[in-house]
Amino acid sequence: MTSHTTMVGDIVEVVALVGAIILSWFVFKACSNRAGAPPEGIVSDPLRQSTIAESETQQEAIDVALFGDDPSGDLADLGNDRRDE
Repeated sequence: MTSHTTMVGDIVEVVALVGAIILSWFVFKACSNRAGAPPEGIVSDPLRQSTIAESETQQEAIDVALFGDDPSGDLADLGNDRRDE
């Protein structure tokens, strides 16, 4: 009976050790990723401005298409152009 108890104790210790090693590895990776990140705004600000400008251009094209002579055809053309990009 004591050999089973000892075996269970050994298994619990091994699982705890493996868990501690995995947790340490995740913490180390999380800390190392933060150190290499670019400073705030170098990438995100120009990307944000580009996205906003592109969406405004697309919205203007939609507005023109909605109030043109053939709204359904113009909107279909816009959708086809966007799909082809």
